[in-house]
Amino acid sequence: LEALVAARYPQAPQPDAVRNLPIHPLVVPSAPPQALEAGQDGSARSVPPEAWQQLAPISSERVRVGFDAPHGVGLLLERTRQLLRHKFPEGRLEDIVREVLECYLERKDPQRRLEAKTAKAAIAAEAPAPGEDPGLPTRFPRSWANSRYIPARVKSAVWARDDGRCAWRDKDGTVCGSKDWLEYDHLRPFAKGGRSDDARNIRLVCRQHNKAAALAQGFSVGPACT
Repeated sequence: LEALVAARYPQAPQPDAVRNLPIHPLVVPSAPPQALEAGQDGSARSVPPEAWQQLAPISSERVRVGFDAPHGVGLLLERTRQLLRHKFPEGRLEDIVREVLECYLERKDPQRRLEAKTAKAAIAAEAPAPGEDPGLPTRFPRSWANSRYIPARVKSAVWARDDGRCAWRDKDGTVCGSKDWLEYDHLRPFAKGGRSDDARNIRLVCRQHNKAAALAQGFSVGPACT
């Protein structure tokens, strides 16, 4: 019934909101304030989770999700939002939560694993027989030492060294320190002989300062700079 009403009278989407709730001394730690109601003897008793954690339809294609969570969950959301800024510039919780859920299901959902296995089997069945020329090269030799590609080991070392923050320093020595829009930047540009496989030539910077570095080196600024 709720879905039919929502489809007939759709509601406007609500803006994202993550805020601290007031502390109520009478609240049982295992349940949020709205999960308690008075029993016949006047004492508080828990309400089933479905009464306060639910997906409420607001239109034929959208639902409203609401729940209270520990402060640590808010920190996890904010950190995930920072890491996904490149993919979701607006940082909407809708996109962040969906991405996390999709990633989890890709790894843990038996149905998805079965579908992936079936798809791989279909591809293997269409592959050329041994000795048959598929018309494509079987190997793609490449020297990573002379490539713009930054190896994972270098990225890990740079991330640890720069503490997951923008390492850009202003003229007065102040470090930017931003955790948003982070990119890997060549101190000596690759186009001018800079190496990609040496952590000493790579630093972590935010997109704004990466563009500033590119302009300072005389490069035109495109969608992304390295």
